[in-house]
Order: sequence, then structure tokens, then C-alpha cells
Amino acid sequence: MNYEELLDTADQLDLAVKEQPLTVHDGLIRGRRIAIRKSIETQAEKSCVL
Repeated sequence: MNYEELLDTADQLDLAVKEQPLTVHDGLIRGRRIAIRKSIETQAEKSCVL
């Protein structure tokens, strides 16, 4: 799946996904919220994190 498909799936599962300026981790999850580091350059890397 590509990044856009993963975002659609997360939305269907009622998960909130946002890109944030994280400094230490590529991604974090807390409850139904997922944060992905905003400065990741490629969609492939973001897909792996998500």
C-alpha cells in the first residue's frame, strides 16, 4: 500500500494521522492518534512509519 492508501485506511478505522515536527522519533502513537515526523522526505519512508 502507498501512503495515501494507508491514510485512507487509517481514516476508515477512525485513527487521526498528522504530520508533526518531531525531533526524536519518526512516528508516535497515543490512543487513536498517530504523529509522523514532518521532515521525512519520501512517501515510501512515511508509509513504513505509518
